[in-house]
Amino acid sequence: MIRRKSDFDGDGMSEIPVTSPWGIGFLKLSGNTLTSLVMAPNGTRFGGRAVSKSG
Repeated sequence: MIRRKSDFDGDGMSEIPVTSPWGIGFLKLSGNTLTSLVMAPNGTRFGGRAVSKSG
């Protein structure tokens, strides 16, 4: 599921968070192409918090 876009990496450009039962990812527009900024499965820890997305 695509969520509301926002600037997650602080570069002044919006990224698009995408969630699924597998985990979470962030897409970034690079020219005319969406590229994966990061993908993380459930259970991955970011700053002490674990990714936990189930749908």
